[in-house]
Amino acid sequence: MDSFLLLDERFPTSVDDQVRQAASAIYKAQQDGITRHSVRMLLPLIGATELDDWPGGARQMMDAASPMVSSILTQLTQKYEGSSIFDIRDSVIDSDDGVRALFSVASDDPKRDACAVLLPSADTISQLQSLDEQVGSKRCMIITNSEWKRKSDFGGVFGSFGTEKSISFVNNFEPIYYMTSLMVDGEQIRILRAYPGQWRVFLMKIDDIDVYNQSRDGGISWVEIGTKPLSRQKSNGKILDFFDVPSYEEISDMIR
Repeated sequence: MDSFLLLDERFPTSVDDQVRQAASAIYKAQQDGITRHSVRMLLPLIGATELDDWPGGARQMMDAASPMVSSILTQLTQKYEGSSIFDIRDSVIDSDDGVRALFSVASDDPKRDACAVLLPSADTISQLQSLDEQVGSKRCMIITNSEWKRKSDFGGVFGSFGTEKSISFVNNFEPIYYMTSLMVDGEQIRILRAYPGQWRVFLMKIDDIDVYNQSRDGGISWVEIGTKPLSRQKSNGKILDFFDVPSYEEISDMIR
């Protein structure tokens, strides 16, 4: 059985789970002719303490994201039969915020090369557009944990050429893999989408622990409480990566 299929439907409970699921989703999208991918993952905390679980600033998040994305690129390239990576290159896109690009090189076919940009912001759109041209339409390009959410993040005047061009560019990147966490009505919620599936909503449950046989990650389990189809209609000033994610109100209804 394809190793990627083993975790496709399972809720990801580890960094490795997210990496495998994301690589699988990107590969499936590539097979369907999609080469521009948006990936959003939960990053492990860097330097957190019992009293402070703040994930850190942009550089700390970059340190957490970089090995995850590197592993995604490795697994993605190795997914192609006979392929292997002989190099992963690192390039700084924005030295102030530490925005970084990773490049994987397939040993047998340049068309299987891939590029991933970590934590891009609206201020780096021009660099992304230039990189997009260099990568070419047939190669894989991934943006990971982008820092924009709405059209207003791109500044300027709505309808202006520059702003609309930027929005059109980022809307080319489909949310291929999406994993995020939030609180709704006092409940810990996680939202998951892995291509080609729909949005899935999970609620954290604290289970009774068998003191003789502790399991389920210390008594924590995640229960799926609802789904939402992926729409293709952009609205409410949002961009493709966010426009139809289950809303607070929709998740609240699922909880009830």
